[in-house]
Amino acid sequence: MKNILYIIAIIISLGAKSQVLSYDFYSFKVNNMFNINPAYSGKDDGINIVLGAQTQNKGVAFANKNYLFGMHSKISKKQALGTKIISDTRGAFQVLKADLSYAYFAKISNDMKFTFGLSAGLLKNSLLINRIDNFQSLDQSDPTLTKSYYNTNQFAVGTGFLYNYKKLDVSFSMPHIISTNQPLNSYINTAIFYTINANEELKIIPWICYQNIPVTKNLGTIFIKGIYKDKFWLQAGYQTNQAFNATFGLNIENLCIGYGYNFNNSAFNTIANGTHEITIAFTSPKQIKLGTQNRTIPKTLGAENDNSKNGSLTNNASLSEIVTRLDKLSKQHINKRNRENIKAELELVKEQLLKAEIDNSTQEKAKEVSDQLQKIDNALKKIEDNLQDEN
Repeated sequence: MKNILYIIAIIISLGAKSQVLSYDFYSFKVNNMFNINPAYSGKDDGINIVLGAQTQNKGVAFANKNYLFGMHSKISKKQALGTKIISDTRGAFQVLKADLSYAYFAKISNDMKFTFGLSAGLLKNSLLINRIDNFQSLDQSDPTLTKSYYNTNQFAVGTGFLYNYKKLDVSFSMPHIISTNQPLNSYINTAIFYTINANEELKIIPWICYQNIPVTKNLGTIFIKGIYKDKFWLQAGYQTNQAFNATFGLNIENLCIGYGYNFNNSAFNTIANGTHEITIAFTSPKQIKLGTQNRTIPKTLGAENDNSKNGSLTNNASLSEIVTRLDKLSKQHINKRNRENIKAELELVKEQLLKAEIDNSTQEKAKEVSDQLQKIDNALKKIEDNLQDEN
């Protein structure tokens, strides 16, 4: 009985020509908006690599499975490139997609940025007869099994944008708007995020997502995410189809591991279990020059402006001096009168950091340098957050 209900669900979801592709194919992954919006290409510095795996409806034959490999990086201050490969199998149907993404960054003001994204690639739809129960008994000449409707190769194009203002992010995308010999696809994914700094260690991010899905019902979701010390995070969500989901993750230096589980609603829970999902993301740290050698330091370090001004640091300041100065700056109360002075001195500190000489000739000294760089990174984040709070 479960298998029959599952097959009926697949036929309904794939019954219309514009719905050959299952829209869970584009569902947001755990901590991975790059999957649905090409404008997220290069959002973070460094080279970003994402691996994802999802199993859905375990308990029925040939349960849904989705695998993702993605990579993206900035290629200049205003441009980024990315690529992803997705395999999505649902019962006897399989979708393979490989595409390239391009993003262009437009800085509107110090607090406002707009990113436009475009993706294009190949989409292969297949009917896998051997995944049909008792397929040996089927008439192999049946046109239902062989006609090209179920086995196609298409060229697909998607687009999206990302708007950022201070701690607000607005995402809009149509990841599959055009495909060869198909009408315009009206699938839309929108999301709004807002970051709240509850205290120095805890961030709260409430966000909502709405998906306009052709043929089937549209879907809205509300989430709340908590991040502790930028290392641990928890997220819970509720969808308008009366389903709940929960995710958690761990950030270990440049590696992020996330796991999520989606609880089926009461109607579908009698047919199959929920959805398991795991995502592994790696970001290579930004490289900047310290002294005469290239060193890897946290990505928030680096001067983008040349607003140098006489400050409290001496020329060729040591890392210890930089740590001390940033610690004092992070404890200052920022107001309209001193905000510009603090911003100018922060730029001076970043400039001095680029010139700092470090000594990691021994294991002990290398450990000391690593600790100092981590303190600098934490202080810079705190000061920059404080400056934004005063805007």
